[in-house]
Amino acid sequence: MSKKCAYCGKENVSFTKEHIYPKCIYERTPEQNLLFVPNINKVIEAEATIKDVCSDCNNGELSKLDAYFCGLFDLYIKNFIHRNDIVIFNYEFDTLTRWLLKVSYNSARSSKTNHEYLSQFTDYILYNISRPDGLALFVQLIIPYKLTKDQLETFPRKNELINGEALPTFTRAGQIEQPRGSGFRPGRFFAINSYQFYIFIRPDNMSEKAWKKYISNINSLVPGAIQLRRFKNKIKLTASSVTALDSNLELIKQNESAYNEWKSKNRET
Repeated sequence: MSKKCAYCGKENVSFTKEHIYPKCIYERTPEQNLLFVPNINKVIEAEATIKDVCSDCNNGELSKLDAYFCGLFDLYIKNFIHRNDIVIFNYEFDTLTRWLLKVSYNSARSSKTNHEYLSQFTDYILYNISRPDGLALFVQLIIPYKLTKDQLETFPRKNELINGEALPTFTRAGQIEQPRGSGFRPGRFFAINSYQFYIFIRPDNMSEKAWKKYISNINSLVPGAIQLRRFKNKIKLTASSVTALDSNLELIKQNESAYNEWKSKNRET
């Protein structure tokens, strides 16, 4: 059975390794190359890749999207956000959304979570056509967590702190857990440094009125989230009150034992 490219669908083409996150992100955040693998409950030091993307897609349109996001990283995302900070954020709605869907699709295929649903957006990702109806994009700015005096005395990695603060240094993508009974297919998020992006897509059976009501209440699900509008290219972003610890507490709990195991082995070598 021949393998099809996950994006263009072509068969009998040459395949290359596609990074879940762009190579330039790994180059800019080398300290974030720890990967938690849920199905084996292990933390490994690696750059996550997938192997079902043809070289034409990988080196063509997908590469252009990566270059766009890495430009945003250099302009904005490399700088950590602190309480009361304000950022004037310039963006291209479709290019940013297509890149976020690309990362979401890659991540979902890697973890085998709802990737079939995301596969319907490949024409939009590759060619900027067939934009999903009812697509909403939000960003939330995460601030560092200020450790207490007692926490500072017992914190094991003081060299990672800046002025007694733990920075939001996670890079990860995943599925947004929707409220029970909401009727939504899972939304997706991508987090890097202080920036957390969220994508929501209206279900086919949801009315426009119900969709608008849901979107207007996103802050109850994502505190401090700000919507990026399709017809704008600039917005004022303000720091949320959500800290690095608040944002990543569940992830920390989930992989704490696996991380401690990796850390113990790494120390031995």
